[in-house]
Amino acid sequence: MDTRIVVFIGVLALGAAAPSSAASSPWYAGIDLLWSYGDTTDASINAPGTFVGLNTFDPTVLGGTGRVGYDRGRLRIEGEYSWRYRFDFNTRVTGAGGAPITQFKDNVRSQTAMLNLFWDFENRTAFTPYVGAGGGVVWNESVTEHKIFATNTIQNGDNTVVRAAWSLMTGVTWRLGRHWNARLGYRFITLGEIDSGRFPDGLQTKASSLFSHDFLLGARYQF
Repeated sequence: MDTRIVVFIGVLALGAAAPSSAASSPWYAGIDLLWSYGDTTDASINAPGTFVGLNTFDPTVLGGTGRVGYDRGRLRIEGEYSWRYRFDFNTRVTGAGGAPITQFKDNVRSQTAMLNLFWDFENRTAFTPYVGAGGGVVWNESVTEHKIFATNTIQNGDNTVVRAAWSLMTGVTWRLGRHWNARLGYRFITLGEIDSGRFPDGLQTKASSLFSHDFLLGARYQF
């Protein structure tokens, strides 16, 4: 999703919606703890042989977010920064009889800058369900150990790719008082490409897409 489109939609939404009177200011700030389960599509190594994944693969990631937003009643718009570490992307190519040829152990650290839009389903209780969508930019840094079995040598590399990211969200907020809210949320987010970068022997490992199921627990302060 083009982030310029998201910004344009956000500007229109701010002009069209009515401000909330639930707190003294429509501005708010919040933080979240993040636990996620990730996966990839179209993983590969540019080497002949049979591509396999390693049994040391760990798809769980921890992280956190910081966000600043503007509450227009049922509609909210916010900017969010998140950091997550680490997604283990481990791959191998084998030859005849399953003998290993080359191996990559790639630790991926991701940072995102997102523009999010939320719709709150306000009601007479302290609990407010919401849905949302977002678009932005992701930085995927790959810190990689590359092993060549024929020579029993190990090479190390570090490579960062910048890609577009988009997300869909749902959850519930719990009003704790005039200024404080807690939230429990779920987010599906696409985090772009993973690329170890090319090593001196010309080999590299890639995945065309990294995506994640995020579970968030956080707090928001309405100014």
